Amino acid sequence: MRFTFPLMAIVLEIAMIVLFGLFVEYETDQTVLEQLNITKPTDMGIFFELYPLFQDVHVMIFVGFGFLMTFLKKYGFSNV
Repeated sequence: MRFTFPLMAIVLEIAMIVLFGLFVEYETDQTVLEQLNITKPTDMGIFFELYPLFQDVHVMIFVGFGFLMTFLKKYGFSNV
């Protein structure tokens, strides 16, 4: 009885991953210019250069605050 919920959660997660892999398709025939409905090419190089850095910083922020909030409950303010 104690392991019912974790086991059910793992089974549902695996089922969702399998269903996602089977039924989701990415369209490969479109380019960024077609998706943005732009007729002339623009300088997208700076966007493709800076956006991964932007994403990396935000992931570090969210993970950092997640660990801070997790350990704040147990260790108080001594973990800061």
